This record gives sequence, structure tokens and C-alpha cells, in this order.
Amino acid sequence: MASFGMKVIRGVFGAAEHVAPGLSGRAAFELFCRTPNIKSLSDGERRAVERAAGFMAQARHHRLKTRTDCVAVHEFRTEPGRGSRGTVLVIHGWRSRTEYMRALIEGFCGAGYKVVSLDLPGHGHSLGRHLNMVNAVDAARVAGEWFGPFAAVVGHSFGGAIAANAVAASVKDMPPLAAERLVLI
Repeated sequence: MASFGMKVIRGVFGAAEHVAPGLSGRAAFELFCRTPNIKSLSDGERRAVERAAGFMAQARHHRLKTRTDCVAVHEFRTEPGRGSRGTVLVIHGWRSRTEYMRALIEGFCGAGYKVVSLDLPGHGHSLGRHLNMVNAVDAARVAGEWFGPFAAVVGHSFGGAIAANAVAASVKDMPPLAAERLVLI
């Protein structure tokens, strides 16, 4: 059953679409693109972040400027003295973050890859409260400029859609993300 707030929002947009369909469509899209407050984690999310603290401490942390935001990128290296098989870009899904991709990142590092994990705008350690395909692909593009080309780009859920659009260069005025392989989860 829908919450009271959702019932109110549906009612307002239901009425507004008859009065000002263009304006209500833009307002609905902006509301849809608004990311959850990263400071208000559930108990389970908070525990997952706490469990991953040691794992995250092993990474190099970078802040990269996109066209609209500043995103966090975490760089995980293979064991010292071990050659790298290339770099893998990991892109999480909606309402996720690098900490939740720990098992995947550890697997790639264990297989000899350097891993770069992107916290999408409004997620994890990145700034902002707005995420759509354009600013997400832009974040992947910037990560590619700094750390690419990639042996693989791995995307989970919405991150898979971002990875596919970045590699295919489907967003206007953005070059393709250079990757040998594309993995969608």
C-alpha cells in the first residue's frame, strides 16, 4: 500500500498533468532523478559501510570534476610485486556505493587487475543529489580520461545501463568509453 506522501504526490501530478503537462513532466523527472540523502543510511547500509572500512582504507581515493559535479573514484591495486592484467572500472547501481561492490572488487584484484570504482553523483562519497543518464555517463567518461582505457567495464543494475551507454557513446557530445569488454550484472 502506498504511503500518504506517495498518494499526495500522485494526486498532485495527476491534476497538474491536465493543467501544465510540460511543466509537470519536467517536475516529475527532476523528482525521479533526486538521489536519497547519503547521510540517512538504513541500519543494514550503515553496517555494510562499517564492515568495509578496512577494505576502503586500502584504496587510493580521488575526486574528479565532471561537467556538473565532483565524483569520488576509488583505486584498488593488485598485491605489490604482482603485475597487472589491466584496469577494470566498476559502476554500482542506484542507491549503492563502492563499499557494496567489495566482493566483486576483491575478486578482480585477486585475479591481477587494478580496479577503479566510481561512486555515482549523489551516492557514496560523491557530491550532489541528482543522478540521470547524462551526468552518470559523464562521470564514467571522466574516470576513463584519468584511468582508462579499461580491460573491462563492469556495471551492476543501473550501473550496467550507464556502462553500456558510456561504451556505446549514446549520450550526445561524449566520446565512447574505451573498454575491451563490457560486463552487465
